[in-house]
Amino acid sequence: MTSADTHIHTSGTRLSRRLPFLSVLIALAVGSVYVSQPLFFLLAERFATTPETMRDVFSITVTVYALSFFVAGPLTDLWPTTRLMVGGAVVLGLCLTAGALAQSASAFVIAMIAASASAAFVPAAGFALLGQSAPQDMQGVYFGIAIAASIVGITLCRSVSAVLVAYMGYTPFILTFAAVLICTALAALVQGKADAPAAGGAILAKYRQSVALLFETAILERLLVGGLLFFGYLGLATYLTFRLAAAPFGLNTAQIGLVNVAGLIAVVGAPGAGVAIRRWGSLSVGICGLLCAITGALIVWQSQSLPPMALGLILLFLGTFATQPVKLVELSAVAGPARRGAVSSLYLLVCLLMGGFSASALGPLWATQGWNGVAAASVGALCLALAIHIFRRPAPSAP
Repeated sequence: MTSADTHIHTSGTRLSRRLPFLSVLIALAVGSVYVSQPLFFLLAERFATTPETMRDVFSITVTVYALSFFVAGPLTDLWPTTRLMVGGAVVLGLCLTAGALAQSASAFVIAMIAASASAAFVPAAGFALLGQSAPQDMQGVYFGIAIAASIVGITLCRSVSAVLVAYMGYTPFILTFAAVLICTALAALVQGKADAPAAGGAILAKYRQSVALLFETAILERLLVGGLLFFGYLGLATYLTFRLAAAPFGLNTAQIGLVNVAGLIAVVGAPGAGVAIRRWGSLSVGICGLLCAITGALIVWQSQSLPPMALGLILLFLGTFATQPVKLVELSAVAGPARRGAVSSLYLLVCLLMGGFSASALGPLWATQGWNGVAAASVGALCLALAIHIFRRPAPSAP
C-alpha cells in the first residue's frame, strides 16, 4: 500500500466515524432554513405584521441561502472544510438565537437573513469534505447519506416545528434548536481531523474558476440535469398542495402535510443509489432514478384517489433523490480534486434556484391550464433531464 493509499484509507476511516455527527449537523442546518415555513401566522402575530409579509421574508431567506452556496463553494477548496462547517453552524446557532430574542420585525429579518447565509456553509462544506476525503468507491454512498440527511431535516422541520412551537413556545423552541445545533457542531469538531489538505491559492482566482465551471460542457450538462430534475420535482410538489385541497381529494393542511411525509423515502433512495453506483455505474443508476421520477410524476398527474397518489409521490421522491448522488459523483470526477468543493456547491445552487424558479415559472400555466398544464410541464422537464443524462459527454475519470 502506497503512502497516498494509506492517507486515503486513514482519512476515510476517520470520516466514517464522524459521519453520524456530520449528517445530523447537515440535517439541522438545512432544516433551520425551513423552520419558519409553517409559522407564518404565529410570526405575523408576534411582530404585528401580516402572514404575507412573513411569507415574503421566508422567500428572501431561501434565496439568500441558495446564493450563499456560490460564496461558500470556492472557500471549501481553500480552507479546511471541517472548520468552515463547524464555524457556519456556530454562527447559524447565534443568528437563530438573535432571531428568537428579536423584539422587532426588522431585527428578526436581519437575523434570519444572516442565519440563512451561514446555514449554506454547513452543507457546502459537508459535501466538499465528502468529495475530498471519502474513498473513491464510497463517495456515492456518503453523498447519498448526506442528501438523505438534508431531506430528513427539511421534512421534519416543516412538520414538527409547528407542533413543538405550540407545545414549548417559539422562543424556547428556537433557543433549544440553536443549542443542539452548536453542541452537535462541537462534537463533530472533536471527533478528529479528516480534512484533505487545502488546495491553497488566491480567493478571487477560486471564484473565477467557479464561474468558469459553467462554461465546461461536461459540467454544464450535469448541472442542467440537476436543475431540470428539481424544476420538475418541486414544480409538481408545489402545486400539488392546491391539487390535494381541491376535489376529488379535499384535504386540509394537516392531511396534506402527512401525504408529503412520503419525502422521507429519500432516506432509503439516496444511500441506496450510492451503493448501486459502485456496482452498475452512474449512467445506469441515473437512468433508473430518472425513469422512477418520471413514472411517479405521471402517476401523481393522473391520480384521482389517495392510494395511487401516495404511490406516485413515493416514486417521485425516490427517483429524484436517488439521482442526486449520481450527479455529485460524476461532477466530483469531472472537476478533479482541486475544484470539488466549488462544483458540489454550484450543483446545489443550481438545484435550489431552479426548484424555487419553478413555482413562479409555472404560475401562468396554473392560471390558464390548471393542474394538467403544470403536471405536463413538470414531466417534460424530467424527460429532458433524462435525455441529457443519457447523451451527456463522458469524462475520462467519470464512473
